[in-house]
Amino acid sequence: MVSRFALLIAFTAVTTIALSSCGFSLRGQVDLDPRLVQVYVKGEELELVRRLEDGLEFSGSTIADSEGSASTVINLFDVEYTRETNATNSRGRVTSYRLKYDVSFRVRDAQGRLLWDGTPITVTRTLTFSGVLTTQKSGEEEFLQAEMQRDIVPRILRQIGSIGSIGSIGNAASG
Repeated sequence: MVSRFALLIAFTAVTTIALSSCGFSLRGQVDLDPRLVQVYVKGEELELVRRLEDGLEFSGSTIADSEGSASTVINLFDVEYTRETNATNSRGRVTSYRLKYDVSFRVRDAQGRLLWDGTPITVTRTLTFSGVLTTQKSGEEEFLQAEMQRDIVPRILRQIGSIGSIGSIGNAASG
């Protein structure tokens, strides 16, 4: 008689093989081009750099200590957070803001060849505002800003993950 433990192990093995063969991966994990084995991430916004490095490691890359030791360099530039008036009441007071987080990035290999020069990625949120409880709304805005940053990293990873399938340069004229 086969034990329940042996059946559980067999079921787990079969399920794992079936899921991996159909392309299933954990949320946030991306199949990366082999050129992205040793990656260096450049950028002014250190929290975004850290989050992207975590995502790259989760997807199988190793984070390089310097540009010189990397097989690929990701440069996060034009990182911009903006808050615009979204709606006002009859007295002309702001009732909601549109929060916007934009990130542009380039990916180059160790020889400096451009692998990706994508269009900016944008994430937006709406922050309702009443003029009362401004301290609470300030905390909510900080929370939404961090949430937008968490949401943009998987989008960056998905675009980087498409490098191998498009050849060399994506969404750009060479330069």
